[in-house]
Amino acid sequence: VRAGGNTLAAAFWCAVFDDEYAVPECWGSNGYKELAQGSSTTDSWDVPVQMQGLPYGNVTHLELSGYYFGCAVINASQTWCWGWGGWGSMGDGNTHSTTAP
Repeated sequence: VRAGGNTLAAAFWCAVFDDEYAVPECWGSNGYKELAQGSSTTDSWDVPVQMQGLPYGNVTHLELSGYYFGCAVINASQTWCWGWGGWGSMGDGNTHSTTAP
């Protein structure tokens, strides 16, 4: 595992496993689309599933400290967020939720 994260605020986790493409995988609760699967399903997962919509690159940090949302830092310079967008948590000036970064 190269980068990982979890949150005490919600029951979901993500990690980057050492594989050829280094795509983060998430598992757990998906009630607010926090698993970043790119669809509107709210099913929970007991096993890791690949995130959708995150550009390939060197994921240097996963931060899941928010309330049903997460962010990843790519190539130490780009931040991508997904999940629940309440209170402006996506960082783009809106309060919309997103199913993928």
